Amino acid sequence: MSTRVQKIEVGSPEHHELMKQAIRAKLEQNPDVLKLLLDTGDKQITHLLKTPDGRTLPDSKTIPGAVFSQILMDLREEFRKRISDREFFN
Repeated sequence: MSTRVQKIEVGSPEHHELMKQAIRAKLEQNPDVLKLLLDTGDKQITHLLKTPDGRTLPDSKTIPGAVFSQILMDLREEFRKRISDREFFN
């Protein structure tokens, strides 16, 4: 039996999609965290890395802040639609 392993380059679109899948699973398993995300409404989400004393750090090379923020906003909309569809069909 052979197992096929797909290599995913760190920082690639495939890597970002894998991260999106992982965050989606986390939100599905943590309704309190999902509620916090949904409670942001339609606000723009930003992600800046900072030190404990407040200094801004360089952006991540693997998941840049803009990509991470967009993943969160996309998932927020996805879950909002899923919840709306569920209410519509119940």
